[in-house]
Amino acid sequence: MIERGRGHLVYTSSMAAITPAPGLAAYCASKAGLSRFAETVRMETKGTGVEVTTMHLGPVDTEMWDRVTSNPAFDQAQRRLRQIGMLTDVSAKKVATDVTRAVIKHKREVRHPKRLWGTMALAALPGRITELLVSGVDHRSHKKSA
Repeated sequence: MIERGRGHLVYTSSMAAITPAPGLAAYCASKAGLSRFAETVRMETKGTGVEVTTMHLGPVDTEMWDRVTSNPAFDQAQRRLRQIGMLTDVSAKKVATDVTRAVIKHKREVRHPKRLWGTMALAALPGRITELLVSGVDHRSHKKSA
């Protein structure tokens, strides 16, 4: 993609990358790692024509979500978040539409549920600040000297 000067990477992460989910420690950790990986790839490919979009998703109406909710510890937390109106399901079609739109509009992130947008935006802030602080640094210079 870099040689071509264009391309778009889409990573499917989770809101669990940003917010803890009782009973899903390993899942949260792996998604947090993926999200930081995607942020770093975005920084390393800046200016090459390769773009990165990360999807931070909550409940998507699929069979996978049915398996996630079979965890009793997480189910209790999920119920509470649903009771206070913070957690809602989104359809797979909506996710597909939103990610297609994000690629077309060069957006860096898709977040669902939208109700948790503020929490997710705050969690993304350190990465944004770091990106701003190292703006202008050629992150690929180490490869040129090798």
